This record gives sequence, C-alpha cells and structure tokens, in this order.
Amino acid sequence: MSKHTTFEWTDRQEASFCDIRDALCSPPVLGYPDRNKPLWVILDAASTGLGYILTNVNDDGSETPLYYGGRSTMSAERNYSATHLELAALLAALKAFHSYLINTKFEIVTNHVSLTYLKNLRAGQSKLVRAGVQLSQFKFKVCHLAGKKTQPQMP
Repeated sequence: MSKHTTFEWTDRQEASFCDIRDALCSPPVLGYPDRNKPLWVILDAASTGLGYILTNVNDDGSETPLYYGGRSTMSAERNYSATHLELAALLAALKAFHSYLINTKFEIVTNHVSLTYLKNLRAGQSKLVRAGVQLSQFKFKVCHLAGKKTQPQMP
C-alpha cells in the first residue's frame, strides 16, 4: 500500500477473499459450543479496530473457535489509551457473546496486563469503575497473554 498507488480489487482479489472467508467460517475451523469445555474470550484492540473470538479449549489444549467478532473504532475511540481500547473490545465481546457467557465461568485472554486488575478496581477513572460494575454480572478470570506466548499466564 503506497500513497501514490491506486487500490485495485479485481476478480482475483475477490476470489481470494471469498476463499479465506469461507475457510474461516466453516468446519473444521468453526466449532459448536460445548458447555463441558472451558470457554475463552480472546481480545485484541488497536486504534483502528477491536477484535474478539469466543473459543472452546479442548482436552489437548488446542482451541476451537466458535465465533469471531470485531468492529472498527469510532472517531472518539481512536484517541483512547490502550487500556480503554482493550476494555472497549471486552465490552463489545461480552455484548456479542452474552447468551453464551452469562451464568458460565470463562476466561478472558488479553495481551494488555492492566485488564487483569479490573475486577479489583474500586476507585479511579469513572469509565473503568463503571465497566467494573457492568462486568460484575459475569463469572470470569482475566489472563494475560504476553507478546509471542501461546498460552495465557494466570494471575
């Protein structure tokens, strides 16, 4: 992508996009929720967008994605700190996956260590405290997945 290069979307790019989309949205990539297996909500956020995945964790430690979600950030959100962006991704994920997560224990996996302290927050920025109150209806544990690691670190 260059400033002086025109964007090109031909039948070839369309076909590649459709192949990837179909591969990500069909078995064996996507699975069905299994309440007997642990659930993870995996988050990632950037100033341009929020992403989240709901997965089951299998007995061998592998993950089966159940749902993908995400959205572009709104203009005001583009100025958010990393903590607030990750929190926005978490709230969007909980809203999207509410019916699967309510009354169920699950883990939130994030690469942003500040969210691991969210449940203990009693004072501070009002946005974080309000989010803490909103999150109190869920039974979750936040796990930090640092950088290039493949398994989350429990607090």
